[in-house]
Amino acid sequence: MIGAAVVVTVYKRYDFVERAIRSVMSQLTPADEIIVVADSPENLSITEERIKKVKCDSPYWGECVVRGVQESTKNLIFF
Repeated sequence: MIGAAVVVTVYKRYDFVERAIRSVMSQLTPADEIIVVADSPENLSITEERIKKVKCDSPYWGECVVRGVQESTKNLIFF
């Protein structure tokens, strides 16, 4: 598919993640997607349809990054 994906990971630090997600959203095209990989995705109050929330409660960043890549439908992925 045309477009890009941005993978954002968060583990127990939700203070500024929604501000970071809004910043990413302001830079994307309608064909792009955001994948938020979090230990507690229910803590995120953003409900934009282009945001896919994925649960990953591993403390290892690499495992959560792989999870985000697996969930993407795009060929170009940013972190």
